[in-house]
Amino acid sequence: MPNKRSRYKKTSKFYCPYCQERLWRCGSEKYHMVYKDAAKIKENLGVSSKKAKLLAGKGAYLDTNTWLEEFFCGDDGKMWLLVSQRENRQIKTLIAQPHHWQQTTNLINPDHPNPSVSEYSYRASRGVFVS
Repeated sequence: MPNKRSRYKKTSKFYCPYCQERLWRCGSEKYHMVYKDAAKIKENLGVSSKKAKLLAGKGAYLDTNTWLEEFFCGDDGKMWLLVSQRENRQIKTLIAQPHHWQQTTNLINPDHPNPSVSEYSYRASRGVFVS
């Protein structure tokens, strides 16, 4: 059977924005972006004002083509990227900025841990033990 494994060629490959080495997925969830007002919908989806107002009128809009995901680079370590997939299956990546964290679903910014968790518990959960 020719082309039996052709689906593997379609797998997206991501590259580090700093050193251009191949990035590997960390196995985290895809945290999709949520837009609540018409201006954000128009800006991020590239639709007309009328369509953006219609979508905003229905409530918060979940963009399934844009998400935050954690990746690993051998030189630079773990990083979060904003991944956008367009209609022609072309993928664009950006380093996640602080304002992206407020627009996601069920995600806490890893740079600012939960303040109700003690420092000891936070380090212990990461497997870092300092004596």
